Amino acid sequence: MRIGIVGGGPAGLYFALLMKRLDSSHEIRVVEQNPAGGTFGFGVVFSDRALSFLQDADPDSYADLDRRWQTWDDQVIVHRNERVRIDGIGFSGIARLELLQVLKRDPATARIPVLVISIMNDAVKGLTMGAADYLVKPVDRAAVVRAVKRLLDGQGEPEPTVLVVDDEHDTAELIRDTLRSEGLRTQVAHDGRQALELIARKRPDLVILDIMMPEMSGFEVLEALARDQATSTIPVLVLTARGDESDVRRGLALGAKRYLSKPFDLRALIAEVRRHLGTPAPESRRASL
Repeated sequence: MRIGIVGGGPAGLYFALLMKRLDSSHEIRVVEQNPAGGTFGFGVVFSDRALSFLQDADPDSYADLDRRWQTWDDQVIVHRNERVRIDGIGFSGIARLELLQVLKRDPATARIPVLVISIMNDAVKGLTMGAADYLVKPVDRAAVVRAVKRLLDGQGEPEPTVLVVDDEHDTAELIRDTLRSEGLRTQVAHDGRQALELIARKRPDLVILDIMMPEMSGFEVLEALARDQATSTIPVLVLTARGDESDVRRGLALGAKRYLSKPFDLRALIAEVRRHLGTPAPESRRASL
């Protein structure tokens, strides 16, 4: 059956999901009329009527979400500075990242990769809650297509994941963007505690680690990784402005594979990353170097 859905709100998207679950052969197209880049303040909002449909169609998801709703039974419309209150219209809402946590706790949906595209520059929080990737608006079409392709390709043989840990946002983003252009999945943390939270949730294949950071230094992160059998074998490349000989010896003694000093050469860093991951550069990149 070919189904056209006008409106990509919660009801439209969930109807599409349920119809696919009912019969995967359905061809479903969702048309959304909101402008490109349009944002909404609360998150995901359901009317009482939509919730009754959800309860009938998927009682397990409804029960999990029902404990987390914020609800209200009226709306206020402001027109030309005049406030008009409309009663008797019930709605329930949930923040998008909280909904993401619900999806990741459900075995039926936990393996579905979720790409977050948000105006909020809070990738660490999104990735910690289970997002597979996180883009900050404004984003161009090519960036979204690349991210979706990475996630779809990852359903087969996952690409290596590199965690960049640096409290200097510009440095972290430069390394992240460069590694992504090399075809590597990349996550970012801006202090040691965030790094350990991300590692506990999803073990990366390699860590690029600064030493001088707030909350927890890079040396403390190395010590924490070494204490845990599940993380002690993760290769760590230290990249820091702290380059005294005693610091180098300490970093290597704690398990770092290399100790690199800032300022650094991006191409040399990429070469080190690929050497420790055991992955060659893409053909297009090798041809351009």
